[in-house]
Amino acid sequence: MLRLSFASAVVFSHAWPLGGFGPEPTQFFGPAFVTAGSNAVNGFFFISGFLVTGSWCSGCGAEAYLRARIARIWPGYVVCFFASALIAALAAGSDGLGYLRSIPIRDYFAGALAFKWQVLERPLAFPHLPWYQSVNEALWTIPFEVGCYLGVAGAGVIGLLHRRGLVLLGAALCLVLAAHDAACDPEKAAGNWPRFGSFFGMGAVFFLYRESISRKSWLAVGAAGALLGAWHSALAACLVAPIAGGYLLLYAAYHAPAWSKRLGAHPDISYGTYLYAFPVQQLYYQCALANRVPNSPWMNFGVSLAVALCLGWLSWRWVERPAQRLIRRL
Repeated sequence: MLRLSFASAVVFSHAWPLGGFGPEPTQFFGPAFVTAGSNAVNGFFFISGFLVTGSWCSGCGAEAYLRARIARIWPGYVVCFFASALIAALAAGSDGLGYLRSIPIRDYFAGALAFKWQVLERPLAFPHLPWYQSVNEALWTIPFEVGCYLGVAGAGVIGLLHRRGLVLLGAALCLVLAAHDAACDPEKAAGNWPRFGSFFGMGAVFFLYRESISRKSWLAVGAAGALLGAWHSALAACLVAPIAGGYLLLYAAYHAPAWSKRLGAHPDISYGTYLYAFPVQQLYYQCALANRVPNSPWMNFGVSLAVALCLGWLSWRWVERPAQRLIRRL
């Protein structure tokens, strides 16, 4: 449910800038570069660090771990990569075939196999929209996620995950580096490794110390207060958010009502929803440019989220789940 909520927050966050409507509503309550979408991505990485570290520590072994991670990320990404190209071609109308031909064959392979999503950005892709040439920029976080997966595998192979104090030290180092980047250039820091390493790393730390962490209401209130206190400072937020925000996420997860735990669990459409929303939102604004739909960020959010949820279900039903079953049999 949390991951599905985060995917929805990313769709909400993109609805305003993609249509040229300025900052999204939540940006008025914090730094200009902090959005609902950026906080949602942070939450994705924290939860991923918690769960993926647990996957390794389950004792499945390196081979089974890597198979599971490949099955979770790569098939859905590859299909979405080519689907995004088709959406951009559809939006280009009579120039659609020209757009597809403008991408060299080798770039298609690089984009699909090496997560080079930038190859989709061509002059014929949404040329009249505020974010012209942008086909699916939501894919930019996937290489960071893959890097974190490989980091867990490397740490597990050398036995680092059995020394949780060293993992805590590594996560603390990422916090310090992220704070340094935020102090130097807050906007650039959002796309640097320390940001993702700090949230993913703290998720791993919370898993390794899970039996020692009390889930108390007064601690959750204190964590919320710490977040509010650090909200308007990029430097403070980098130091506080992975810890206090992570605690709040786990508190919410463990204290959530039973019905919410079933929501979004089967099928797990959060990944597919996140993958497909961006090109769908761009296509919506392309239709708005032709006066086929209302040019409204709220309408974009509602319609695009509904379509992305459906595509997320299709991705899970016909791509992600079959790929997971197939790779496990190999």
